[in-house]
Amino acid sequence: MILAVLSGALLAGFGGRTDRLIPLFAIGAFLAFTLSQLGMVFHWLRSREAHAMRSLALNGLGACATGITLLVVAVSKFTAGAWLTIVVIPPFVFLFLWIRKRQRRMENETAAEGPLDLTRLEKPIVVIPIRRLNRVARNAIRLALTLSDEVYVVQILAESASLGVSPSQKTEAIYRKITDRRSS
Repeated sequence: MILAVLSGALLAGFGGRTDRLIPLFAIGAFLAFTLSQLGMVFHWLRSREAHAMRSLALNGLGACATGITLLVVAVSKFTAGAWLTIVVIPPFVFLFLWIRKRQRRMENETAAEGPLDLTRLEKPIVVIPIRRLNRVARNAIRLALTLSDEVYVVQILAESASLGVSPSQKTEAIYRKITDRRSS
Protein backbone atom coordinates (compact mmCIF):
# COMPACT_ATOMS: atom_id res chain seq x y z
CA MET A 1 0.00 0.00 0.00
CA ILE A 2 2.80 2.40 0.90
CA LEU A 3 4.61 1.55 -2.33
CA ALA A 4 1.44 2.23 -4.33
CA VAL A 5 0.97 5.63 -2.65
CA LEU A 6 4.62 6.58 -3.20
CA SER A 7 4.46 5.45 -6.83
CA GLY A 8 1.31 7.50 -7.36
CA ALA A 9 2.92 10.54 -5.76
CA LEU A 10 6.01 10.13 -7.95
CA LEU A 11 3.89 9.81 -11.07
CA ALA A 12 1.83 12.85 -10.07
CA GLY A 13 5.01 14.80 -9.29
CA PHE A 14 6.23 14.17 -12.82
CA GLY A 15 2.96 15.31 -14.33
CA GLY A 16 1.75 11.83 -15.26
CA ARG A 17 4.38 11.51 -17.98
CA THR A 18 6.02 8.10 -17.60
CA ASP A 19 8.81 8.95 -20.05
CA ARG A 20 10.08 11.47 -17.47
CA LEU A 21 10.58 8.58 -15.01
CA ILE A 22 13.10 6.80 -17.26
CA PRO A 23 16.13 8.67 -15.81
CA LEU A 24 15.07 7.55 -12.31
CA PHE A 25 14.85 3.97 -13.51
CA ALA A 26 18.19 4.18 -15.33
CA ILE A 27 19.99 5.56 -12.27
CA GLY A 28 18.46 2.90 -10.02
CA ALA A 29 19.20 0.05 -12.43
CA PHE A 30 22.80 1.03 -13.16
CA LEU A 31 23.45 1.71 -9.48
CA ALA A 32 22.21 -1.78 -8.67
CA PHE A 33 24.38 -3.29 -11.44
CA THR A 34 27.44 -1.36 -10.26
CA LEU A 35 27.00 -2.30 -6.61
CA SER A 36 26.41 -5.92 -7.58
CA GLN A 37 29.60 -6.01 -9.64
CA LEU A 38 31.55 -4.30 -6.83
CA GLY A 39 30.20 -6.84 -4.35
CA MET A 40 31.52 -9.63 -6.54
CA VAL A 41 34.90 -7.87 -6.83
CA PHE A 42 35.20 -7.88 -3.03
CA HIS A 43 34.07 -11.51 -2.97
CA TRP A 44 36.78 -12.56 -5.41
CA LEU A 45 39.41 -10.54 -3.53
CA ARG A 46 38.75 -12.72 -0.47
CA SER A 47 38.43 -15.94 -2.44
CA ARG A 48 41.19 -18.52 -2.79
CA GLU A 49 39.59 -20.37 -5.68
CA ALA A 50 41.65 -21.09 -8.80
CA HIS A 51 39.52 -18.98 -11.15
CA ALA A 52 39.21 -16.07 -8.70
CA MET A 53 41.57 -13.73 -10.58
CA ARG A 54 39.77 -14.21 -13.89
CA SER A 55 36.40 -13.63 -12.22
CA LEU A 56 37.83 -10.63 -10.36
CA ALA A 57 38.92 -9.10 -13.67
CA LEU A 58 35.54 -9.73 -15.32
CA ASN A 59 33.56 -8.32 -12.40
CA GLY A 60 35.99 -5.37 -12.12
CA LEU A 61 35.46 -4.61 -15.81
CA GLY A 62 31.69 -4.91 -15.32
CA ALA A 63 31.82 -2.57 -12.32
CA CYS A 64 33.79 0.00 -14.32
CA ALA A 65 31.45 -0.22 -17.32
CA THR A 66 28.25 0.07 -15.30
CA GLY A 67 29.79 2.73 -13.04
CA ILE A 68 30.79 4.90 -16.01
CA THR A 69 27.32 4.44 -17.51
CA LEU A 70 25.80 5.42 -14.16
CA LEU A 71 27.88 8.61 -14.05
CA VAL A 72 27.04 9.52 -17.66
CA VAL A 73 23.30 9.02 -17.08
CA ALA A 74 23.42 10.89 -13.74
CA VAL A 75 25.20 13.90 -15.25
CA SER A 76 23.27 14.04 -18.52
CA LYS A 77 19.84 13.51 -16.95
CA PHE A 78 20.43 15.41 -13.71
CA THR A 79 18.03 18.23 -14.55
CA ALA A 80 15.52 15.79 -16.07
CA GLY A 81 14.80 14.25 -12.69
CA ALA A 82 17.88 12.13 -11.99
CA TRP A 83 18.70 14.51 -9.12
CA LEU A 84 15.82 12.96 -7.16
CA THR A 85 17.43 9.52 -7.18
CA ILE A 86 20.85 10.98 -6.37
CA VAL A 87 19.39 12.85 -3.39
CA VAL A 88 17.14 10.05 -2.06
CA ILE A 89 19.32 6.92 -2.33
CA PRO A 90 22.41 7.94 -0.25
CA PRO A 91 20.43 8.61 2.97
CA PHE A 92 18.83 5.17 2.62
CA VAL A 93 22.25 3.56 2.10
CA PHE A 94 23.58 5.27 5.23
CA LEU A 95 20.44 4.25 7.16
CA PHE A 96 20.90 0.60 6.13
CA LEU A 97 24.60 0.70 7.04
CA TRP A 98 23.72 2.18 10.43
CA ILE A 99 21.14 -0.56 11.02
CA ARG A 100 23.64 -3.27 10.10
CA LYS A 101 26.26 -1.73 12.42
CA ARG A 102 23.71 -1.60 15.26
CA GLN A 103 22.64 -5.21 14.66
CA ARG A 104 26.24 -6.40 14.73
CA ARG A 105 26.89 -4.45 17.95
CA MET A 106 23.80 -6.01 19.55
CA GLU A 107 24.90 -9.42 18.33
CA ASN A 108 28.30 -8.93 19.98
CA GLU A 109 26.76 -7.62 23.21
CA THR A 110 24.39 -10.59 23.52
CA ALA A 111 26.85 -13.27 22.42
CA ALA A 112 27.41 -16.03 24.97
CA GLU A 113 30.76 -17.71 25.14
CA GLY A 114 31.64 -21.03 26.66
CA PRO A 115 29.41 -23.95 27.56
CA LEU A 116 25.96 -23.54 29.07
CA ASP A 117 26.13 -23.24 32.88
CA LEU A 118 23.96 -26.01 34.29
CA THR A 119 24.89 -25.52 37.95
CA ARG A 120 22.38 -24.36 40.57
CA LEU A 121 19.34 -24.98 38.44
CA GLU A 122 16.08 -24.41 40.25
CA LYS A 123 12.64 -25.40 39.10
CA PRO A 124 10.68 -22.35 37.99
CA ILE A 125 7.47 -21.04 39.45
CA VAL A 126 4.87 -21.41 36.72
CA VAL A 127 1.85 -19.10 36.48
CA ILE A 128 -0.84 -19.95 33.93
CA PRO A 129 -3.44 -17.29 33.20
CA ILE A 130 -6.65 -18.81 31.85
CA ARG A 131 -10.13 -17.57 31.04
CA ARG A 132 -11.86 -20.93 31.57
CA LEU A 133 -10.88 -24.52 32.10
CA ASN A 134 -10.92 -25.88 28.56
CA ARG A 135 -8.74 -28.32 26.61
CA VAL A 136 -6.03 -25.71 25.96
CA ALA A 137 -5.91 -24.74 29.63
CA ARG A 138 -5.73 -28.40 30.67
CA ASN A 139 -2.83 -29.00 28.28
CA ALA A 140 -1.06 -25.90 29.64
CA ILE A 141 -1.50 -27.19 33.19
CA ARG A 142 -0.19 -30.64 32.23
CA LEU A 143 2.89 -29.06 30.62
CA ALA A 144 3.45 -26.81 33.63
CA LEU A 145 3.33 -29.79 35.99
CA THR A 146 6.15 -31.44 34.00
CA LEU A 147 8.26 -28.30 34.47
CA SER A 148 7.71 -27.49 38.13
CA ASP A 149 6.13 -28.56 41.40
CA GLU A 150 4.97 -24.98 42.04
CA VAL A 151 2.21 -24.23 39.52
CA TYR A 152 -0.37 -21.47 39.90
CA VAL A 153 -3.44 -21.30 37.70
CA VAL A 154 -4.97 -17.84 37.63
CA GLN A 155 -8.46 -17.54 36.22
CA ILE A 156 -9.12 -14.22 34.57
CA LEU A 157 -12.74 -13.37 35.29
CA ALA A 158 -14.58 -10.84 33.20
CA GLU A 159 -17.82 -11.60 35.02
CA SER A 160 -18.62 -13.78 38.01
CA ALA A 161 -17.89 -17.05 36.20
CA SER A 162 -15.77 -19.70 37.84
CA LEU A 163 -13.85 -22.84 37.00
CA GLY A 164 -16.27 -25.10 38.79
CA VAL A 165 -13.60 -25.96 41.33
CA SER A 166 -12.94 -24.23 44.62
CA PRO A 167 -9.97 -21.90 44.24
CA SER A 168 -7.14 -22.13 46.76
CA GLN A 169 -6.93 -18.36 46.87
CA LYS A 170 -9.23 -15.70 45.49
CA THR A 171 -7.76 -12.30 44.71
CA GLU A 172 -9.55 -9.32 43.26
CA ALA A 173 -7.79 -8.27 40.06
CA ILE A 174 -7.22 -4.65 39.13
CA TYR A 175 -7.76 -5.56 35.46
CA ARG A 176 -10.85 -7.06 33.88
CA LYS A 177 -8.88 -8.59 31.04
CA ILE A 178 -5.19 -9.20 30.52
CA THR A 179 -5.02 -6.70 27.66
CA ASP A 180 -7.00 -3.91 29.31
CA ARG A 181 -5.18 -0.96 30.83
CA ARG A 182 -5.92 0.15 34.35
CA SER A 183 -8.87 2.53 34.34
CA SER A 184 -8.39 5.84 36.10
